[in-house]
Amino acid sequence: DQAIAIPKSNEQAIHLVNIGIRIALGISFLILPVVFIVRLVGTNFSFGSQVNNWFYVLVITVFSTACVQLINGWSLRHKMFSIIAGSVVVLSLLTSTLKLVFGFLNVNDGLLIAFVTAQVFTMIYATIRVTRSHYPLVFEKNMEEAHKTAAEYSGFPKFYMINALLNTFSSNLP
Repeated sequence: DQAIAIPKSNEQAIHLVNIGIRIALGISFLILPVVFIVRLVGTNFSFGSQVNNWFYVLVITVFSTACVQLINGWSLRHKMFSIIAGSVVVLSLLTSTLKLVFGFLNVNDGLLIAFVTAQVFTMIYATIRVTRSHYPLVFEKNMEEAHKTAAEYSGFPKFYMINALLNTFSSNLP
């Protein structure tokens, strides 16, 4: 998502977004076999069926989070800061509101339901806002040029990955 702001042409930036969406889809689908294995092992080690059922939601959460990050990168490139700010507000407001509501209603797994629901709705919100903007995203079917662009900018994720991993880990640690 950070590399989207770098290319000089919008065409290359769109290629990077398309590659990012495809990577997010691929990783999301690769999570499924891991979930099945963890669920199988988790059942044997008595993590409990309540925890095991939530592993399936990882696919949706990973994909929606990646899409929001890609849209934020696109929005940053085009100085559409209101979309980025709106995404943050929607995520925070929806997460907090749902946590409170589910807490008052004494809903089991309310924190997880609130988190996942907020992620999905933030993705929908950001997608609608970008689609209606002056710089809508285009999903490409011909990926030949996108692969060339990805090869050209392949060094950036390698550099940024360690930083992003540490930031994500530290923000989710509490």
